[in-house]
Amino acid sequence: MEHYSSESGFIIELDKKCLIDNLRQNNNDINNYCFRPVQYVDELESINMFQEGFKTPDLSFLYMTNVKRREWEYEDEWRLAIYKNDMSVPFSFLNIGSTNYDGTQERKIFYSKDCIQSLVVGKHFFNGKNCSKVTGDLIFTISNEKFKSLVQHIYDNYNAKIFMSGELEKGSKFGRSISRITLRKIEDDQFELVDLKDIYTL
Repeated sequence: MEHYSSESGFIIELDKKCLIDNLRQNNNDINNYCFRPVQYVDELESINMFQEGFKTPDLSFLYMTNVKRREWEYEDEWRLAIYKNDMSVPFSFLNIGSTNYDGTQERKIFYSKDCIQSLVVGKHFFNGKNCSKVTGDLIFTISNEKFKSLVQHIYDNYNAKIFMSGELEKGSKFGRSISRITLRKIEDDQFELVDLKDIYTL
């Protein structure tokens, strides 16, 4: 979250078994899928795709999408790749000159909301771009309609599963933490962020 959204985004924690069990049930257009952990290495190496034995770009694709430098190992990342007949990307890039890929099958998957274990929002999730007024530290008024719709969805469906990222200081060392929170709706566009004082050290 901190790397990709300046602490203003969110992370969804999914139940792995629930997600896999739901893939076929909720996505009839998927031909196949691959769910695998990222491999962390000391050195990244180049691959010659034109050497003997390379019939498809699959190996280089797997290397590109599932191998990272060891500096990222703390993320303990898993990646899900799906395969459909007409996904446009990457097929339109791999097959030069082809115009048959119209992108009608979007690169989306659907799963049951029961698979969502928790929702962790960044410490700047509620910020000046989407909230026009803050009363005290924990009451905010939403000014952005899309953001209001998102917050309302979170409030209606996941209010008992929300956490907020933060930092902890122990002696001279700093670390990451998440705290359990909940939302209290005051008016149509106004919410209070309630800190449940339940802190987990990462």
